[in-house]
Amino acid sequence: MKLSWTSMCGLLLGALITAPAHAALTRCEDPTGKVTYVQGECPAGLRAVREVNTSPAASTDEQRAAQQRAAGEARSANQLQAQREKRGRADAAEQRKAQQAAAQRSKHCAKLKLHAQRTSEQAAKASPQKQEAARRRAQRAADDYAAACPAAR
Repeated sequence: MKLSWTSMCGLLLGALITAPAHAALTRCEDPTGKVTYVQGECPAGLRAVREVNTSPAASTDEQRAAQQRAAGEARSANQLQAQREKRGRADAAEQRKAQQAAAQRSKHCAKLKLHAQRTSEQAAKASPQKQEAARRRAQRAADDYAAACPAAR
């Protein structure tokens, strides 16, 4: 008996409707490309192309619950991202402050070093009557530099 294409589709549709909701359908093709749908595995000579999902669609309550879960997860992700960005800004600000403090220390040490060098030169050029006082000033300047900038020496 020869069945027309429309009657085969009708039979297939009837089989799909009467099949249990959890039954897996497999799309099978023969070497010529003819497609057949079967429950379970493809018969000999046919190649399984893919399984067809016949599970019932989620109910509206399940869909609503899934949407609410997704929205909650999106809010959590946004909050985490905002916290990371805030922490990143705080870290950047702290790093800028540390760099500014290091620059100020470096500038202060450079001034102290220059002052120590100048007072040492002045002590070397001082007259014999003022040499002792100039030498003490130069020693104080050198001590101030050493105390304030130990890593610079």
